Amino acid sequence: MKTGTLKYCIVLFLIGHYYANAQVKNINVNFAYRGTKSIKHLNIFYDTGESIKKIDLNKLKNGKLSVTCSSKFHYLKIIILGQYKEDRFDNVENYYITKNNTTFNIIYNPDTKSNSIFLINTINDTTTDLNNFIAFNKTLKTDISHVQNMLVQYRQTESDSLMGQISTYSMKIEDKELSFIKDNSNSVVAQDLFLSKLRIYHYNRSKSELLNYFTSTFSDNIQKTYYGIVVLNKIKKLDLDLHTIAPKFTVKDIYGNNVDLESFKNNYIVINFWATWCKPCVKELPVLQSIMKDNSNKPVKYIAISSDNNLEQLTKFIAKNNLTGINIIDSDSTIGALWAIDSIPKTFVLDKKGRIIYSSAISQDPDLKILADLMNSL
Repeated sequence: MKTGTLKYCIVLFLIGHYYANAQVKNINVNFAYRGTKSIKHLNIFYDTGESIKKIDLNKLKNGKLSVTCSSKFHYLKIIILGQYKEDRFDNVENYYITKNNTTFNIIYNPDTKSNSIFLINTINDTTTDLNNFIAFNKTLKTDISHVQNMLVQYRQTESDSLMGQISTYSMKIEDKELSFIKDNSNSVVAQDLFLSKLRIYHYNRSKSELLNYFTSTFSDNIQKTYYGIVVLNKIKKLDLDLHTIAPKFTVKDIYGNNVDLESFKNNYIVINFWATWCKPCVKELPVLQSIMKDNSNKPVKYIAISSDNNLEQLTKFIAKNNLTGINIIDSDSTIGALWAIDSIPKTFVLDKKGRIIYSSAISQDPDLKILADLMNSL
């Protein structure tokens, strides 16, 4: 076993212990508002490390409110929603605190032409780090705007080539963010950025790559905190990596026949997670069926796992569209959870030893051309 893998296993073994024994950090936060305008559209939350809790601004007395916020992280994240007009792309601002008695001064903006409804003034021990991040984020403005415009076009055209461009630009932005995080690894702002975008980073990077990045970027002290354990647990739950042994399952298909994944060894296995209500899933079904037909003379098994809730409707859909293969309904997501499926469609190919040799998510293969080439090469 490789050293990195062993370290990962040891830390994951300790996750339950850290979860149970994580110390809660209590931080007193003050809010002040002197205006006469209503602040009912302003919402303030904080992250406990386990859930998001709302701060009741109706409890302001004489324009002041003091709240004791608890967090299992080594920092407190304050989330302010509604600071800007609704036409703003992202109407959320995050602030970070590590010490007691930070004050947020809320000021109604008299400038009606400004996009800011409220001005938030606060100075605390993370202000410099936050300002550095804001300055860094401005350098991404052009790339982010470009991706947003392409996403609008993609929703209208569903062009595969456009999706490829979106992926390229997104990867460029992510690389810059990861470089920023590595250069500012002691900053709680950078640490929270990595945690909040971990699943997004996984679209273009394997689980093992993210684990190596985390362990090489953040100090042992950070890794041993509750925050570090949460990050490791999230990495553990990411999509399955290539060349790993696929999780086994034994279930019944939609006709009541037993399906044991282990029994299909010595065959290549194509597994597709989908649903009848999922438009991208239905769109790619003819392509999958064509690929399987082209390789019907090979030792290949095709298993379609649907997350539909209605067995009768699913069965009718399969019959109406003449879908071949082994069909399974996974309405309670038992298999989906085992395979870390958080979105569909997703397709995997297993080799004859049960190892994953293809993942549509990891391969960035929306049109399944890579899958077709792989199957033709077997």
